[in-house]
Amino acid sequence: MSYHLMIDIHHRRKIYLGNRICGRTRTDMPYERSRTIEARFQTALSLIEKKRLNAGQLAMELGVSRPTAHRIITALKRRGFHIRSVHEGDGWSYELMKSPE
Repeated sequence: MSYHLMIDIHHRRKIYLGNRICGRTRTDMPYERSRTIEARFQTALSLIEKKRLNAGQLAMELGVSRPTAHRIITALKRRGFHIRSVHEGDGWSYELMKSPE
């Protein structure tokens, strides 16, 4: 395994790239981040399954920004979930459609 070294001249410290990233080992971060993202996806699915939500409402419920809420919906659609946008009087909302049996 090769290690890469970067020197932060402003703080006069060495930052190792490769095995360690900014003081965290590579094994700590990816799994935790993946679990957080997966949990967020599952929460988004359960929320829009219960009721129609627009991107702002979904973002507020998940504690993320509106663009992130849009990215979550896009990712869920790519995974095969049938989510459609419904135009209502005051804007657009997301709805999880029942899969045909």
